[in-house]
Amino acid sequence: MISTQSNNIVSDNNMIEPKFPVTSMIIKSRKTNKELVRFHARDIHEYCDTGYRYTEWFKLKSKGFGKEGVDYILESKLLNASEISEANKISNASEISEAPISNEKQNHLVSLEMAKWLVIHTNTEKAQQLTSMLIRADSYLKQKTPSTVSHNSNLLNRVAWIQSNLLNITQEHDKRLADLEDSTINSTRTMENILTYQDSLKDSISGLADNHVKYDKAVKMVAEKLDEVDSKVGTEIEKVEAKFNEQFTELYKKLNGIQTTIPNPAVEYFTVKGYCSLKGIKLSKGQAISAGTRASKLSANSPYPKKEIEDEEYGKIGVYHKSILKEVLGK
Repeated sequence: MISTQSNNIVSDNNMIEPKFPVTSMIIKSRKTNKELVRFHARDIHEYCDTGYRYTEWFKLKSKGFGKEGVDYILESKLLNASEISEANKISNASEISEAPISNEKQNHLVSLEMAKWLVIHTNTEKAQQLTSMLIRADSYLKQKTPSTVSHNSNLLNRVAWIQSNLLNITQEHDKRLADLEDSTINSTRTMENILTYQDSLKDSISGLADNHVKYDKAVKMVAEKLDEVDSKVGTEIEKVEAKFNEQFTELYKKLNGIQTTIPNPAVEYFTVKGYCSLKGIKLSKGQAISAGTRASKLSANSPYPKKEIEDEEYGKIGVYHKSILKEVLGK
């Protein structure tokens, strides 16, 4: 280490840890005669892949923290511009160059606390890596120069730890959401298969009824089976709906800290044809059109607005809340 009567700077990057990506320097304060560790802000900017030009990034991220001359200072105010280009030779602070420094060459020397602030507020993967390195640097410098540690250190370290683990937490939540979406798709397909099976059974019953006495016994047997299936289907639908709403409610409580009930559009809304098929109601084409018109009017004045879905035959068709269809069709 080199000392003189005025501000002196020396590169001492290995004092933190091997291959530390940010240049660190030791500055002797003229006022307090204390040795202060400062870091190159431009190195932080380049390592973190910020996507901004240096001057824009520093102005944006330093807002709300730090005081010039205490937490950061332009390197050009400490080093003579000609000496900077000569391998960072030590220079006297009184020999400040008056030549303007372009934005492309501008650099700031920042305190450890401000370095952590800049990295924490630069939300990139490499910034998270650098956060861990700076925490270790903080621990090292506490042992070497405890009097220079800011009272904000513990709070900033806590924030840095949260940021470094945020990516893992987000990925875990994304995985849970994806699993829940898969479960919802499978439940919807199961319901569609059940409704298709019901339609098939009802067609069979209609055909058997046309043969009168000869098939009365078979019709009765199939009707009994259909009732059994209807009962099981109703129970399964209730279970699927309850489980689906429970999973959604639990997840949103955990993520947002609120209690809410998420409605299941796959169960709450139906087309006129789909609802009639589910409830065993037979309508002619004209009756179905009339029912749809009435359902549209009721929906306009209710908390359950009419929605539309894509249809291969008609382009778009209306879907209505089950309470509206129940009022229109009486079942």
